[in-house]
Amino acid sequence: MTIENRDDAFAGLMKDLNIEVQDYNHNELSKLDYQRLAGLKDEVEVSLTSLFDTLKHRYNCDMESPLVIDGFPRGDIDVLAVRLIRTKIIRLRNDHKCILGLLEEQLIKQLQAGSGGAPEAQSARVAPQRIIPFALVKSVADSSPAQKSGLQENDKIVVFGEDVHAGNHNRLSAVGNKVKGNVGKEIVVEVLRGQNRETLILTPTPDWPGQGLLGCHIVPY
Repeated sequence: MTIENRDDAFAGLMKDLNIEVQDYNHNELSKLDYQRLAGLKDEVEVSLTSLFDTLKHRYNCDMESPLVIDGFPRGDIDVLAVRLIRTKIIRLRNDHKCILGLLEEQLIKQLQAGSGGAPEAQSARVAPQRIIPFALVKSVADSSPAQKSGLQENDKIVVFGEDVHAGNHNRLSAVGNKVKGNVGKEIVVEVLRGQNRETLILTPTPDWPGQGLLGCHIVPY
């Protein structure tokens, strides 16, 4: 089977699950302007949130839930469906990382062009706040919501909940308010891990063995 045929088969299976598949060609993405890339970034984040919601509420799973028990596929869930959704999430995370990199490149060029640049540069003036880390993850508890989301020690938080960033986190109080206001709901978190930017979906909940809604310790960066 060729790569193209495998992709067609994957798209067909996702369609059978009533999940719309949007593919992003990274070569084509590099040709888009800042505003279009920013729009696609939002689209990818909405898709990621929807897929995580499907995993959680339709299949009672997350990205770490075991699909095999004692050497056999689990019989209480649709293992194929969960694997397909996880694969799509991984693809979208890679797309999101690519888009963020292109946005950063264009932003730097626009800022270097000065205030007389294109309209996109004018509207992007606040964007540097969305590429500057503002919080550091000091620790993550085992089996916590933070750990299940993929958050790791030493991750640097860049954007929390799509609208909390370096310019408005107010000594992290905005993060606390965002968490308290979204118990049981997915929160998109963008972190810097080494030289890579990662997108995670964090769901605050008290339903875990430890204390707090997240199970992690973060400090201003």
